Amino acid sequence: MKLLKITLAMISMIVLIAIIGCSKKLTKTAPATEETATPISIPSVESGKTLDTIDLEPKEKSMSKSDISFRDINFDFDKYELSSEAREILANHARLLKKNPQVRLKIEGHCDERGTIEYNLALGERRANVVKNYLVNYGVDSYRLSTISYGKERPLDLRSTPDAWAMNRRAAFVVAP
Repeated sequence: MKLLKITLAMISMIVLIAIIGCSKKLTKTAPATEETATPISIPSVESGKTLDTIDLEPKEKSMSKSDISFRDINFDFDKYELSSEAREILANHARLLKKNPQVRLKIEGHCDERGTIEYNLALGERRANVVKNYLVNYGVDSYRLSTISYGKERPLDLRSTPDAWAMNRRAAFVVAP
């Protein structure tokens, strides 16, 4: 995913340079009209941000549902508070959702294998709801978001290790059909 984003950023920069270089020559012979002018959007890198945390601007106003994916949010053990990294990821998700009003999301709350089934279902529900509430507070319409808790029933990693547990404590996103 990082490689794809870096490649897209580099291609965008090359296209921008080519257009800027060619546009000077074109304006002498045939100035661009509103019908032929194509705005180009290049993502800016704010200080402290890396390419993996920046969503590239879509070339069109909206994208198809199959072209959109959302990064999972991870949680600390027995917690459902959002970290600063999670808030940054969710802010990017919210901007993407606002640009693509046709997209609806199912937010899945997940836990690691420790704890009872009932406890983890409740914790997964709190995780999914805190993510939904953040997106709604950021301006995403609540009717576009649904939540479900799977507790510890759908782990990403089946091992019983601290790394696997950390991976399984998450809110995952599914683009609704």
